[in-house]
Order: sequence, then structure tokens, then C-alpha cells
Amino acid sequence: MADSTTNTSLDALDSTIQSYPSVDTQSYSLLRAVRHDSHSLLDCITEARDEAQVDAPKSLPYYRALKQLTELYGCKSGATWEELMSKRKELYAADFEGFTKKCLEQTKTLLLDDRADKETHINRASWHNQFTSTKSMQILRIEQLAADMMQVMWEEGEAPLSKIEDLNPDSIWPVFLEAFEHAMNDEIANPNVAGFKSVVASRTGLDILPADDITIMDAGLEGFRRYVRSVKRGDYHIRQKGLNDCLIMSACKLLTASTSRGRSRSGASRERYSKDLVYTKPLQFQSGMKNDASSFADANPILLQPLIDEFPAIPFVLLGAGYPYTKEASYLVTINTNAYLDFGGVVFPRTSLPAQKQVIKEAMQVAPLNKIMFSTDARYFPEAHWLAQRQFREALGFVMNEFVKEELLTLNDAINVSKDILAGTAERIYDLVNSLKAAGSHHERKNHRDDEESYDEAMAKAQTLVDRSKDPHLY
Repeated sequence: MADSTTNTSLDALDSTIQSYPSVDTQSYSLLRAVRHDSHSLLDCITEARDEAQVDAPKSLPYYRALKQLTELYGCKSGATWEELMSKRKELYAADFEGFTKKCLEQTKTLLLDDRADKETHINRASWHNQFTSTKSMQILRIEQLAADMMQVMWEEGEAPLSKIEDLNPDSIWPVFLEAFEHAMNDEIANPNVAGFKSVVASRTGLDILPADDITIMDAGLEGFRRYVRSVKRGDYHIRQKGLNDCLIMSACKLLTASTSRGRSRSGASRERYSKDLVYTKPLQFQSGMKNDASSFADANPILLQPLIDEFPAIPFVLLGAGYPYTKEASYLVTINTNAYLDFGGVVFPRTSLPAQKQVIKEAMQVAPLNKIMFSTDARYFPEAHWLAQRQFREALGFVMNEFVKEELLTLNDAINVSKDILAGTAERIYDLVNSLKAAGSHHERKNHRDDEESYDEAMAKAQTLVDRSKDPHLY
């Protein structure tokens, strides 16, 4: 096929991809200054952890990151990792905020999962506003909300659960679930929260099968009984299948109820393909490869089909493009009007350039191009943002140029699709224009409660529910 597009024309496409400000739909808070030495920068470029990281410097992602960080830090070509880390320490000490601003200069909005780490270790969402052109928003992790709730109920209040002899989990269960649902409703209404997220893929798997309320509650209670035993050992992470699935189902029902017309399929809704169906805040699902996944097969996004079908009013976002199940994720997005693909996660910058181009191609070969988004999945360090942005834009540029040259897309279509992937689709799905306006208005009110205070209030409500409970079987 003849190439009818000039290099000059393609320059316009490359310029757009390299400079268009992005909405980072899923990343994590940066570390506080006193915690900068608590994690390795290697964590940003490899999924290997602990002793497995010894071989990371022999990987293609490492060699590529080494070259790019040399440029970022202003070091001489051929600098070693140790030399880069020495220069990095100097840059942090001289002007960390200025360096961070440089790393985030291509980002206009951050959607932050800022509850994944201890509050004493990381900066909260509002702190990041100084580096972006719009206010940072929160992505609230469902499992973390429930775990934090349990920790408050267990350790705080007038009658903490930990002080009760012969504790009966069956009696605590309805109190715990009520507290969780109260908190979820508060956060659904919170203008600072752009959406929700689940990491159930790396806990108990994505095979969350909708069922009747009695079945779900029974499974939840059985999981809760085992969870209480873990809590007694000081482990608040929720890794019990029935409990995890029950919390997801509860969250989905509450999200659906928050819309004026949203109903689950079991609620006799037949509006799935209606253009005027009102959607709620999105629900992100970690999917595919993660270093903490108990089973990669359980993280295959295709397992979410029953849940996506059951709740048509919820936009489901598949993080990490489902890698290495990108084809399955792309197909899922194609057949469901309420499913979307997000390129963030382990792909950028933890895979090689050829792999990154292949992932983008696989996603675009099937999925509607207006249902694809980008996020960095960056954690702890500003360089993680910079590397993910740099590498994604480079890979996207290769793919889009190829599509235009092969006349799969016109030049104008390629430019518009690139803008949508970088920002437009996220702004639409997360309703960021209205959300940012509402958050700004909320911020300006005299009785404003910031994002930290709003979350703390949810925890206080949980504590109150326990204090008010006088069930003789509980006490």
C-alpha cells in the first residue's frame, strides 16, 4: 500500500503525542521526604522483589530506563546505576519539588490511590496539587476501606472489639457490613473521589459470580469468620474469598443505587444499551500480571464478564490492559458498553519497547478506540511518572505512525484518538469536568472537610456503630 502521508504531516501527530497533557487515571502518592530511602527505584522498572531483583539489571527494561534516567538526571552517557543514584540524591536535596514538577510536567490531572500505604509514609492527594494544572482526585480502594474500618473497630472506641472475651464473629458481621456500606455511600457522594478500585485479582481472584443475597451473605460471613482469626494475629488484609466477593457485590449495588436509573440485571433492568442510561463513578479492577498475584489464571479479566453484565450502570476499568491477557481484555471491552481498558500497570515501564508496542496493538486491534485510557501506575517516586509517560508516548507514537502509514487511520483520526487515550476518554468516563468543579466548590465552602477529614469521619462512624451495639452475644 502506498504511503500517502508526508513526514511533515506525521510531525503533527508526533508533536501531539509528545506534548498533549494527560490524565493519569491510576497512580499512587509520592513518598514523604523522610521516607525517600525506604524503597528502591528499581521497584519502578521491574515486578521482581527482594532477592529476585538481583537479576533485574540484566533485563531490557533496565537498560532502557538506565539510558533514559541518564538523560533526566543530566549525567554523562554511560553512567552506571550507582552514579545515577548519587546524582539523584543531589537533585532531591537541592530542589525536590522542582524536580518533581519537571517529572510531572506532562500530567494535568492525577487520580491517586492514596490509601495503599501508611499515612506516615506518603503524601496525601491534596499535596500533589502543586505539580499539576488541575486538582488531584482520589481513587478509593475498596479492600483498604474495609480493612481500615476493621482496624478502627478492633482497636479504638469505648469498647474496641479486641477487648471482648469470647468474641462472636457472627454478631460482629452485620455491624462490620453496615459500617462498610455507610462509608461507601459517604465516599460515593464525596466530590474528591473520582472512582473506586479493587485489587481482588491479587487476593482471591476475579471470578466474582453474582448470586442471590442469601448466598452472597452466607459466603461473606464464612469469609469474615476466617478474617477475624487473621485480625487477631494483627493482619488486617482481606484475603478471604467469600468476604472479598461480598464486599465487591455490596459496593457494586451501592454504586448502582447512586444513579437515578441504574439497576442491576437481576433487578429486571433492560436498559444496558440505552444511550440515556445514567452511569455512576467508575470501578477499576487490577487485572493480569502483578507481583503479588496468587494465581495469574485467577487474574484473567475475562472472569469479570458476569459482574460486568450484572451491573450495566457501572463503568468497569481494566487496569494494566489485562497484560498478559490483553487480547481477552480487549475483547471484553468490545462486547460490553460499560467496560474500558487502561494501559497503566506493569506494562510501562516494566516491559521492553517491543512488548509495549505489541500490547498497544493488541488492544487497538479489537477494542473501540474511544474506550482506551492511559495511566502510569507510578508509585513512590517522581521518576516513575516520568518513565511511564516517556515510554508510553514513545510506544504510542510508533504504533500510531504505523497505523497512519498503513492507512488504518487517517492523520486526523490518529491525532484525535491519541488525545482521547491520553486525556479525553478519562475526562468523559470519570466526568472530570463536573467532578473537578464540584470538588472546587466543596473546597471553597466554609464548612469544607478535606479528603483526609472525610475519610477519618467514615472511620469514626464505624467506631460509633461498634460502641452503640449492645448485642448480648457480642458482649
